[in-house]
Amino acid sequence: MYTLYYCPETAAMAPLILLEELGADYRLEPVDLRRGAHREPRFAAINPEMKIPALVEADGRIVCETAAILVHLAAREGGAHLMPAPGDPAHGPFWQWLFRLTNSVQTAFALYYHADQYCEGEGARADLVTCAEARLDGGFERLDRALGDGPWFLGEAYTLIDPFLYTLSCWGGPMIQPPATYPNIAAFRARMEERPAVRRVMEIEAGGIGA
Repeated sequence: MYTLYYCPETAAMAPLILLEELGADYRLEPVDLRRGAHREPRFAAINPEMKIPALVEADGRIVCETAAILVHLAAREGGAHLMPAPGDPAHGPFWQWLFRLTNSVQTAFALYYHADQYCEGEGARADLVTCAEARLDGGFERLDRALGDGPWFLGEAYTLIDPFLYTLSCWGGPMIQPPATYPNIAAFRARMEERPAVRRVMEIEAGGIGA
């Protein structure tokens, strides 16, 4: 059984969707970020970066970082079809966009929501938030254009990119143009929410930290 250290409205949603998609045996270990539980020694021992998510296997081995957890779970739980194989024309684009999501989009959200962790002074923080929002706007415009009519990000094949993109598209509510309002992303979200795994995760998210 896997243990997923989890908090609603975080990147933990993506591996949670995947666990449901794969029918893997797992349990959730809630971590209340608002209470600062991620900074407590018990969780810091799991992930010294003190970030959600973290995945613990039955033998105690730990995997952190959202994209790494997705790839690890797919490889371990019969999800190889969710990663285009070498020789598949989608192989390069798959890795390109997966790394783009984690290195660029997710990082920009960290700057947008946690500017106080990167600079001091109200003015500097406000400038950083503005720059991060501009970066996110450009990033989601490109993602929307690349997605097109889908149905999934790489076309007909559902891949690990899709639960990750769905998760990131749930963020940015305070932005002038939240990610979910881009037309192709909005249509993609509707298709995602028809999947039983996503509906189940939406129920878990709605239940809050005690889910």
